[in-house]
Amino acid sequence: IDLHEFPFAKQKKSNNIVFVGRIVKHKGIDLLIEAFEKISKDFPEWKLKIFGQVQDKKLFEKISKKFNGNILFNENTERKQLIEELSQASVFALPSSQEAFGLAFLEAMACWNPCIGAKLESVKQIIEENETGFLINAEDEKDLSNKLFVLLSQKKLREQMGEKARKKAENLSIENLSPQYLDFFREVIK
Repeated sequence: IDLHEFPFAKQKKSNNIVFVGRIVKHKGIDLLIEAFEKISKDFPEWKLKIFGQVQDKKLFEKISKKFNGNILFNENTERKQLIEELSQASVFALPSSQEAFGLAFLEAMACWNPCIGAKLESVKQIIEENETGFLINAEDEKDLSNKLFVLLSQKKLREQMGEKARKKAENLSIENLSPQYLDFFREVIK
């Protein structure tokens, strides 16, 4: 990621969980909504904000019935606004059962967010369990709601994980990796 797109200082955090991804079954949005609904009575001040393009209209019809004051959806969000939303969020959750590369996780981490994702090889390379967030069993709504409960109920843990997440994003930034790639290619060319 290019860190120049993201804030250089931590923003004031709100009681928001953010999801960014296409509205398709394998991204786990229905699972996330169910998990959030299970714990929302314990956290009435929290909101789940969903950002993504609708690609599965039947799934969207199903989940849109659950949209209310605490579950919000926005389909057309400009990148600058999305980064602002990530910067103000306290938790990022993307319980996808298929993920080639977790760029969305890195972008959330660049905004000091602990992340929750499924135990997929691509995601395990980004989220460090109990350090930068939590890994859940794919399609396990109970596991997801338990991890959300832990993060929502423990502000200090969220902040500690958020700090570590930002450092991870910095380590995987273009600014940090470009010199390593250049050195590698120079060696290959020799």
